[in-house]
Amino acid sequence: NKALIPASHPELVRSQNVVEGKNWHYASVDTVRYYLDPRLHLNGGQALMFEKLSYNPQEDLRVAKEILSDTNMKGIDESTHKSYAEIFVDVAKKYNISLSNILSRAIQEAGGTSPTLSKGAQGVSVNGKTYYNIFNIGANTGYQDGIAYAIKMNWDNREKAIDGGVAYLASHYTQNKQDSLYLQRFDLYSRHLGTHSYMTNILAPVDEVKHILKGYLKTNTLSIKRNLEIPIFLNMPTQVRYPLRGQHLQNINTNLQKNKPLSTLSLSYKQDVDLEDGMGHPHIQLTDGSYQLEEDIDYHISYMHQHQRGQASFVITGMNGYCGTIRKNYMIH
Repeated sequence: NKALIPASHPELVRSQNVVEGKNWHYASVDTVRYYLDPRLHLNGGQALMFEKLSYNPQEDLRVAKEILSDTNMKGIDESTHKSYAEIFVDVAKKYNISLSNILSRAIQEAGGTSPTLSKGAQGVSVNGKTYYNIFNIGANTGYQDGIAYAIKMNWDNREKAIDGGVAYLASHYTQNKQDSLYLQRFDLYSRHLGTHSYMTNILAPVDEVKHILKGYLKTNTLSIKRNLEIPIFLNMPTQVRYPLRGQHLQNINTNLQKNKPLSTLSLSYKQDVDLEDGMGHPHIQLTDGSYQLEEDIDYHISYMHQHQRGQASFVITGMNGYCGTIRKNYMIH
C-alpha cells in the first residue's frame, strides 16, 4: 500500500482510484514484483541504484557544476550569494554522502529540469517570511506538509534547506543501512517492511538513476570506481512477469551477454527538423529485430549544435549489452 505510481502509466496501476494528490494510484502487485527484483536492474542504465551512497572525493565542484548546468539550479542562490554547486559540494563533504546522489535527488524533487521549480524549491511565504524545502522532506501528502516541516526547521533560505535536507537523508537513511537508492525505496532492513521508504513512487530509483548516469556521462566520471551493494533473495522465480510489455523474461541475464554492435541495428531518424522551443531533435529510433531500444538504458545520445539552425549532429553510444558508436548529421531549419 506504500507503492504508488502516476496515472501516466495506466498499465501499471492496481485500480483507477486516485489515492494521493491528483494523479497517484496504487501500483499493481506485478509492478512491485518487477521493480523489487534486483536481477532486472543489472544493466548499464539502472545498476547504479545499488551504488553505495558515501562521499566520493573524486566528485568535486566541476562535477556539481556539470550536473546542474542544464537545470534551474545552475546559477547563484540569491539569498546566500553562493553557487548551488558550492552549496551541494559543502554539504556532501559535511555529511559524507554521495554528491551525485543528492544532486540527482534535488533535480528530481525540485523539478530542476522543468520550466519552473517545485513549490518547495521556489519557496512559500508564510507571515512575511519565505521557507524552502528542496528535497520535499516531510511532504507526505503534498507540498504544504513539506513547507510545514520547513517552518518547523526554520529553513528560511535555500542553503539551510539543502543542508537540513541532506542532514535528514544521512541520519535517517544512509547512516541507517539504507545507503543506496534501491534500499531507500525498499527498506529491507526495517522490522516492518514498507514503513521506512524515502519515496512512495515505485519508479523513483529508476528515474533518479537516469539523472545520475547523465551526470557521469557529462562529467566523464564513468571510469571512477564505484561500490555496488546488490541484495540477493532466496528462492527467486526463474520467470518474472514484465508488466510494461505483458510478457515473461525467460532468461534474466540475456541482455547482459549480447555485446551487440550498434552498427548491426536498424536506425531511423529525421534528417530535416524544425527548431522548436530552442532545440532541434531528429526523433531517433533504434531497433533490434522487434525490440525498440530505450534511451539511457540501451544507449546514450549526445548532440552538437542542436540549439541553432544549420547542420547539427548526434553520437549514439551503446550500453547494456550494446557496444560501439554511431555518428550522424542532420539539418535544423
